[in-house]
Amino acid sequence: MDTCSFSNKGKILIAVAVAMILILLGSGCSKEEDAGEVIPGVEEFGPVLDLGEMIVNLSDEGQARYAKMVVVMEFDGEEGLAEATRRDPQIRDIVIELLSSEKAANILSLEGRSDLKKRIKERINSVMSVGSVKKIYFTTVVVQ
Repeated sequence: MDTCSFSNKGKILIAVAVAMILILLGSGCSKEEDAGEVIPGVEEFGPVLDLGEMIVNLSDEGQARYAKMVVVMEFDGEEGLAEATRRDPQIRDIVIELLSSEKAANILSLEGRSDLKKRIKERINSVMSVGSVKKIYFTTVVVQ
């Protein structure tokens, strides 16, 4: 008997194992199906606009300090995202103006960043005519 060949019983076992794996893999929901599912108690996440990496000089006196930050805005709907996309230069200017008016210590503190997010949100929403910013996220913060 050849040691490299399988018996009929071995081939059947392998076929059954492969079939079971395929059935188990196929029984799960796809990501597309899960995307519309609403979980009770969990707030729905809106569309986002990633402004990308922004590097600004800070307002510290006596020393040159800068911040590198990635700012992401979450909107209450697609209409707000569409308007923000059209207003991209205006929104970037608002964010740069507010970031560059900060001192390093303020950006490094949790309370300072929270207040900065609130002010960015308020200023952007004041220029929006359709939709609004729901939340501001800083996904990267580096102060030098």
